[in-house]
Amino acid sequence: HDWFSAYLKWLDESRQGMEEYLTKNNHGIYYDIQKASIAAYVNRQDMFYETMYECVSRLHRHVDENGLLPEELKRPTCEHYQAFTLSAWDTMSRMAFSIGLNYYDPKIAKGIRRGNENEDISLLCHAMTNTNPLSSGRPVCEGDIGDVGNDDGIDQKRWWSLTIPLRRHCDVTRFSPPSWLESQTFPTSPYVMPWHYFEHDGIAPFWNLGIPGLTEENLKSSLSSGYEEA
Repeated sequence: HDWFSAYLKWLDESRQGMEEYLTKNNHGIYYDIQKASIAAYVNRQDMFYETMYECVSRLHRHVDENGLLPEELKRPTCEHYQAFTLSAWDTMSRMAFSIGLNYYDPKIAKGIRRGNENEDISLLCHAMTNTNPLSSGRPVCEGDIGDVGNDDGIDQKRWWSLTIPLRRHCDVTRFSPPSWLESQTFPTSPYVMPWHYFEHDGIAPFWNLGIPGLTEENLKSSLSSGYEEA
């Protein structure tokens, strides 16, 4: 407890911590995840609530008007970093649900859907829908040289877990993969979702066990339909 309290103080006050807090890419959201979760653990409820609410403003710095992640698109491994960053947002959103804060609510952060400016859409749903190739059918991001540590190219399974928040919060129920993705079948249950990140990436392998409000039955049904053929 004392070590985590000291580390939290360093995160909040050190120059390096402040530099990470100010970044516009995945570093910033993962900083917030660390700070909020450790604050909750050491009973700094004031800091936990402040971080959870302040993080909403980070959405506007991460997501552009097209629902894309411009800072992650600059990376040579941009497919990995897009999935990596959206995984962080889904982690942070599940933490926010614990205090009744819904990052997927358009009243919290509203996006603009082109062609229908009067339609309310959550900024996070805008990003989840347009960045995920399984829902958008977009081409591979320009300049991608393949995932880190994966000589065979992009690890397509990194998008699988992100279909669950799309189904739950964004009213997306069917998926049509673009031609650069192989047509695959989701696991029959997210409880057997394969592990597809490196240990140092900071994404818990049992992320699916933390999803609130889902029974085993509708967890299975949320994935069983698989893809529609493109």
